[in-house]
Amino acid sequence: MVASGQIKELRCFYDTQQRKFYSVVELGKEVCGFPQTVHGGLTAALVDETVGGLAVALWRAGELGFRPPAYTARLEVDYKKKIPNGSIILITTEVEELVDRKVWLRATVTNGKGAVYATGRALFVAPRWLPDWIRSITGRDRNSASKKTK
Repeated sequence: MVASGQIKELRCFYDTQQRKFYSVVELGKEVCGFPQTVHGGLTAALVDETVGGLAVALWRAGELGFRPPAYTARLEVDYKKKIPNGSIILITTEVEELVDRKVWLRATVTNGKGAVYATGRALFVAPRWLPDWIRSITGRDRNSASKKTK
């Protein structure tokens, strides 16, 4: 997307105290699904990318309670206003709920000045089968595999 000019710039930030993840995105002009309006699929992809960024930041901070990988199991986006192409948008994400292998995250897409373009909600799930799958292909568990490579 960057090479095509759809996204001119993407900067991400994690606030460790508030446990919020931010993406500031400068959109290009070639992002339209409707004349001069950002395609809704791009909005959904940016929401997914930003909530995924929060999940990774939480994991790195030791706050997830499980190890990756975790996958998007559900993504909901409610569109509130059209996003004009060429806009700079702010996507803010935060944790809604964390239970076992599941984390619900929510996102808000704004212009950074109060106008809300979209809201989103995502469920990330760490697969239960991962340790069994690792054993099936390596013949050993994750812990013994990592010990042998050290």
